[in-house]
Amino acid sequence: MAQISGKSLPHTNYAHKRGVSAHFSLTLCFTEKEMKQQRLFIVILAMAMVCLQPAWAQKRGKAQLPKGGKSASTKQQPSPESLLYQELLPATAKLMFIDSLVVDKATFLQHIPFNEEMGTMGATATFVKKKIDESFTTFVNGFGNYAILSQGDSTHSALYSSDKLQGKWTTPERLAGVTDEFLVPNNPFMQSDGVTLYFGAKGSKSVGGYDLFMTRYNLDEQKFMPPENMGLPYNSKANDYLLAIDEFHELGWLVTDRNQPADKVCIYVFEPKSQRLTYADMQLPKTKLESFAQIASIKDTWMNGNRNAALLRLKNLMKSKNKK
Repeated sequence: MAQISGKSLPHTNYAHKRGVSAHFSLTLCFTEKEMKQQRLFIVILAMAMVCLQPAWAQKRGKAQLPKGGKSASTKQQPSPESLLYQELLPATAKLMFIDSLVVDKATFLQHIPFNEEMGTMGATATFVKKKIDESFTTFVNGFGNYAILSQGDSTHSALYSSDKLQGKWTTPERLAGVTDEFLVPNNPFMQSDGVTLYFGAKGSKSVGGYDLFMTRYNLDEQKFMPPENMGLPYNSKANDYLLAIDEFHELGWLVTDRNQPADKVCIYVFEPKSQRLTYADMQLPKTKLESFAQIASIKDTWMNGNRNAALLRLKNLMKSKNKK
């Protein structure tokens, strides 16, 4: 028999089987003091059952969790950059990369053969004759009468334009159309058409750090249209700094630090296309498409054009530049 306050309780087996209602029926035979003690016992028993239940449930729950100890609701979600990369992957541009060269990041502009048709690029600090970050650059068109420059500091910068009137450059004005959502924009380059502008920038529309963007000037609205991400393989999960195109020689230069050690960049020479071509019609496996998107092998891209003819154009360009 069970014991409460030293007294024997009859029918405890029956009470145990019936639960709390049976305990309640037994208290009818007790004194007031014994009833209080019985109520205290019931309260303690109930509290014990409540305390034991979470531990039991936790023990049951562990067996049902997936490997790694995390529930499905806490599974790590893809980053916005990864989602953008997957979105851009099917439209990877079909390009032929002719050659590549690894150089110091601080001096990469010196290794691009700018000419009268392309225009020139240099440090903004030299252009504005002020002490600012040497990494910011300025583009001057082939006629030498229009410039686009990036200036600011490591946390904030913007693109500006300036015209040369009567031999003097006007005060730079903020480039209309390129908003602050494009963070720390730099390395502007305008094609010889005077309309198409490329630049590098960070922000929510970037796959990696710096991405390359393209915009065109709207003559009617007197401002640049909303810039668009250049996509793959121009951009990567690393930093892609500059896109420059020589339309006359049909050559382009892509500057990136993908797969490079610190303070180094790779300059890819490629053959630009007037229209964007993709690999969609080839129905490539995803791994092969990613290989083209990441420029894993420039040799694999030689099927996309006539490399020998492109090399000859590059050789002639370098020869003409060396004569000057």
